[in-house]
Amino acid sequence: MADSPQDILAKAADLLAELAGKATPGPWEWQHWGDSVELVHPQDIAGTPLHPMNVLKAEAEHWPPNDADQRWIALMSPFMASRIEAWLRGTALRGQFSWDGPILDEDLAALQVAQIILERAAKINARTYRNKPVEIQAMRWDGTAEGTIPIIDWVLANGGRANYYCYYCTNTDRCATNDCDIPHTIAIRTLEDVMHANFGDWIIRGVKGEFYPCRDDIFQATYEEVSV
Repeated sequence: MADSPQDILAKAADLLAELAGKATPGPWEWQHWGDSVELVHPQDIAGTPLHPMNVLKAEAEHWPPNDADQRWIALMSPFMASRIEAWLRGTALRGQFSWDGPILDEDLAALQVAQIILERAAKINARTYRNKPVEIQAMRWDGTAEGTIPIIDWVLANGGRANYYCYYCTNTDRCATNDCDIPHTIAIRTLEDVMHANFGDWIIRGVKGEFYPCRDDIFQATYEEVSV
């Protein structure tokens, strides 16, 4: 079910309050320092910086285009957030409107701003995720030709494709007589492309039965053995 206009206004107001609360309070200012221009907070100038405020720095070769950027960012500092937040909340509380009914121009303007804020936030906000607890099967390659045999047999027996591979040697007789000093790999057909397992890598069978190589340091940081 789509959010009501009041819900959209309230969500945008909450988001503004959250983001502004984590940022350096405004108003910000901009100053031209020699060959560059920097955004600063007034308390930085007074000698009691809150935290680094070099939000945007324009070197001389980029001047004057970033002049407008500096002025715009300084204008729209967190100092403005509480005013916009109050406007959105006031509209949400006052407005007796719905998607099916008429919306006054002043209420529509607030609603459009709220929608833009939420759309922009969805594009720029990186969220934190964790891996779901899944179990995989894996074998580690010791780098020897003999060590490839059980791994390749395991891959082939489970519908995968893999082979012992030399990047450079085209003389199969030379490889067969162990006269090739070029490091070999295990070539594995993954869901995307052919990938190569090197000495010490793990070959993983994933949750969908797919096979792929994984470096030992990444494997150790990601997985732990399951006690049977």
